[in-house]
Amino acid sequence: MAAASGDFGLLFPENGSLDLAFALLFATFATMWANRDAKSRGITMLSIVLVLYILCWPIGAWIYLLHGSGPYGLVHASIHTAGVIATCVLAGFGTFFGLL
Repeated sequence: MAAASGDFGLLFPENGSLDLAFALLFATFATMWANRDAKSRGITMLSIVLVLYILCWPIGAWIYLLHGSGPYGLVHASIHTAGVIATCVLAGFGTFFGLL
């Protein structure tokens, strides 16, 4: 999904609806992951927490991983963040140079 976001962002730079769609998909998938992970650990997440998580998921993911996994969660979140950014950037470069 991150690669598709980078590709579509390069192919259609002025299309705000695609940016909004990918932002909503990222937020929805991140919230679904946190909810399923919490259920597998036996933690009940209140509905308001899920609403706050979907609205602030970049920060919420860091907080959840730090709270749930301690320092290992912070390392995991850092690696994941770098991976998502690298995937978007590299997909954009690949599409750009492929169009030349």
